Amino acid sequence: MNLALGTLAAALALSPQTGAPVEPGPDPSGDAALELEYALPELRGRCLSEPCAGSILTDLTLDLGEPGGPEAGETRLLVHDRFYFGLRADGESRGLSFETTRWDVRIEHADDAAGLRAEYRGHRLRLRTTASDHREEAGDGLVLGLEAALRLSPDLEIVVAALEDDRTGFLPDPFLRPTSSLAVGALWQHGARLDLGGFLRSETVVTPAGLELDRQAIELEGAYEANRWSLDGGFSLDETSGRIDRREAIADLRFSYLVTPHLVATAAAGERYDLDLGSVASSSELEVTYFATRFGFNRSAAAGRRTAELVRRARELGFNERRVHDDEGRRRLRQRLALSGAGDELATLIDDLYRENIDERNVPVGGIALRRDRDEVDGSELRETEVFVAIPWPRGDGTRPWSHDAAATDFLRFTYSQTERDISRGFTTEGERLAFDVSLRRELGLRFSWEVPAATGLEFALRTQQPRRFLAQLVYRQGI
Repeated sequence: MNLALGTLAAALALSPQTGAPVEPGPDPSGDAALELEYALPELRGRCLSEPCAGSILTDLTLDLGEPGGPEAGETRLLVHDRFYFGLRADGESRGLSFETTRWDVRIEHADDAAGLRAEYRGHRLRLRTTASDHREEAGDGLVLGLEAALRLSPDLEIVVAALEDDRTGFLPDPFLRPTSSLAVGALWQHGARLDLGGFLRSETVVTPAGLELDRQAIELEGAYEANRWSLDGGFSLDETSGRIDRREAIADLRFSYLVTPHLVATAAAGERYDLDLGSVASSSELEVTYFATRFGFNRSAAAGRRTAELVRRARELGFNERRVHDDEGRRRLRQRLALSGAGDELATLIDDLYRENIDERNVPVGGIALRRDRDEVDGSELRETEVFVAIPWPRGDGTRPWSHDAAATDFLRFTYSQTERDISRGFTTEGERLAFDVSLRRELGLRFSWEVPAATGLEFALRTQQPRRFLAQLVYRQGI
């Protein structure tokens, strides 16, 4: 881990101006909203009021596992305030990326496959194409995908997507693998609070035994937030015909409610239902979380409204962006628009969104989650209990870690989860996981985790089990 911190320090020294956000706009160093206390002193430089010279590190992830475990790394640089260049390594897999305001190109290569993904965001048209060449022992072939989205109004997009997969051989996952697919749908984003989407899909699927079947499906999804609650979910209905006839419905729903300004309760449920046989699988979840800061939902809070305002203005200037409602999505949105020729016109909106994101940060101090997944076909059931306790960075004024504190920032978090898997005929396997997170700054954190996975039904039958895993991870995200 000392090597990882040394790598980070060296990368942050790539330029005389280093540190967090790359967006244009006023220097926020005098803004009280950004003068927060963290375990690590302020990272040098901000690169907000003028273009950054040289190459600036914006992303760094290092994963170090125990011998034989995962070892991976990812880095991303802003090059001369013009484009982002990224590199990724994960075992035998390698990748690179190139990003501008309108282009996003990624190339992946491994021993048994190589892939390309390219996306272009025009004034009204968005195009995404994917291509992967597989040279696997189980199945060789080419997979091609294309998606086109046309914006008809500020809120409405029409989307068409197609897929061709000519791989041959025994490919057990997924059980019904699409070999040819065509989908037509729409995405409607109204204001900051409401998103709706729907697709009609027709495709040919193949089973591991090589049987070709026809499948038609309708897929719907939506999300809405009020000031004290949020609701999101999806529903799909598909019919498969051929050697195997099947009609199936899948539904999931998640509801969160702000019980008090600092306490949020969430309930979720999912059901997979065969119209001829009945319930096939089900899931449920109950979660309660307590926060030191006043909790705000992503869409209905000020940052959600500011995101909608920024996206609306960007579209008027010819940049076809979609609204996003998570910290990472907003960070990427700000970074892309800061590179646009209209960056000066958007500078105030970009800077305001960054401030709102920090002002409305949700700092949890404790919570519990109960989850259950049941497969009615083989009778198996998975139960998971997760609890966590967090300690915000001490303010030095005697404030207790669990007290209400508008100036609280993330620092330490301890998470423990226990898993029980009931296998057919009454056999049960158990697993557990322990994680320790340290937030040195908003942009920089460390995670250590140890896990003993619960054996699956197949592993239990073969008298095998996945080994214990230990993972140490360093994550740096500029301007998050």
